[in-house]
Amino acid sequence: MKNIIVLFVLLGSFFISSAQTIADVGKITLSVVAPEEMDSLTSSQVVNLYAKCVQIATSKHVGAVGYATNFALSPKLTINDTKVADGGMQSITIVSAELTLFVQQADTHMIFASLSKRISGSGTNQAAAISNAIANISVNDPEFEQFIETAKGKIVSYYESKCDDIMKQAEAMVKKQDYQQAIGILMGIPEEVKGCYENAQKKSLVIYKAYENKMCAQQLQDAKIQLAANNYEEALAVLKNVDPECKCSKEANMLIKETAAKVTAQQKREWDTALKIYEDAITMEQHRIDAEKEIALAEYKHKSTKK
Repeated sequence: MKNIIVLFVLLGSFFISSAQTIADVGKITLSVVAPEEMDSLTSSQVVNLYAKCVQIATSKHVGAVGYATNFALSPKLTINDTKVADGGMQSITIVSAELTLFVQQADTHMIFASLSKRISGSGTNQAAAISNAIANISVNDPEFEQFIETAKGKIVSYYESKCDDIMKQAEAMVKKQDYQQAIGILMGIPEEVKGCYENAQKKSLVIYKAYENKMCAQQLQDAKIQLAANNYEEALAVLKNVDPECKCSKEANMLIKETAAKVTAQQKREWDTALKIYEDAITMEQHRIDAEKEIALAEYKHKSTKK
């Protein structure tokens, strides 16, 4: 079992680097997690089963592998029967197994959807037959698609029923000035939950601006440190992140003018292009939304390291 855990850590670290983007935020996503016990399987078979679940989730556009979300997809494989058949020069082992998939709420472990499916495989021995059975799992099986759709419907119903509680949870984080966690909570509401999602987006924007006011003093200090070291491009990069509506914006603009006068002509052209984001309200709004998603995604990753 220790070897299995190590393999999952290695496989999980790969998916952390490859699967986490802000495009996942605001979508119904499922963390793909390892089964707790798989004594009948080798470590490589467990990893292969895990990889199949990853493929099932990502092919249905709900995969969130490598970080914590509010809902998880986990597998269980039970070996029901093993037979040995005469294959001529070499006997063939045939296994019959039951694959069960669960979607459950991460904190309460309440099951939202489950699917049991018989699978079989053959090989020169039981281990080879089990590996063959796992390899034969078809990611595009219509039953998996229906299973995921059922889970998504129940997840939408869950958020609809818990919307007020989620809003209150975010407000409690704001009172503690834990703006990042509050944004993570609100941005976790999927867009399929229409009314709740829209309210959460409006509230998260207000919280983001409060977060920016909290952070701007540190950003100005960081920019001044870069300026003192004559790192003008680095200073501009820091100042670019100061929201134009936050309380530090006036001082930030003064520093921007001071810094922009000291960069090269090429850097000045690049900087002028970057600054156009602040001149267009629609672009600025999208910039803020993307920044909120980055904060939310960082929160999800942080949660995954604590599990």
